[in-house]
Amino acid sequence: MHPPPKESGCNAHCRRGFKDAEKTEPEWSKRLVDIYKRLYQIEAEIKGKSIKERHARRQSDSVPILNELFDLCRTCRADPLVLPKSPLGLACAYALNNETALRFYCTDGRLNIDNNISERTLREFVIGRKNWMFFGSPEAAKKSAILMTVLSSAKRHGLNEWEYLVDLLYRLSDWNPNVDSLENLLPDRWVKSPTPPTEAAALIAR
Repeated sequence: MHPPPKESGCNAHCRRGFKDAEKTEPEWSKRLVDIYKRLYQIEAEIKGKSIKERHARRQSDSVPILNELFDLCRTCRADPLVLPKSPLGLACAYALNNETALRFYCTDGRLNIDNNISERTLREFVIGRKNWMFFGSPEAAKKSAILMTVLSSAKRHGLNEWEYLVDLLYRLSDWNPNVDSLENLLPDRWVKSPTPPTEAAALIAR
């Protein structure tokens, strides 16, 4: 039995609240935004590093900065001049209410500090949803969601989606469940595979 999923918060969303509050309450807000600049600077420096290196750097450098961030949020909320319903008050409340989730990315080097990549990928689907508004049945919609997820992953890994999909279909036609693993056909595995695309698929892709 798999353990229940854990929430990983989006720090870009949290940072946006402090950024918006700079217009009306710049003194506190700027300090909080500057803290987030330091956190994102670390992410820029560890981009492309191994999972182990990302985790170690976050534990040594990002966690203390996060402690500073949430301590400042608590101090800010205790300030009688910061109204609970003001932009800054609401931003601090959001950060503290989601503190565990916003910290969670530091526990695993595979995670991102925010979900911006996911949001950009979903935006592509939303923009074109009128083209596939009617799927015919809930089951068809589910299969479409799976297909779009796989193709979006292929795009993220720099693959030509058409070539990948054609090759995938040809490989599945000869798939042996007793020998082959479907996981090896996922975009991140396929791109690292030493096996070239099937000859027929390569011809069609051209």
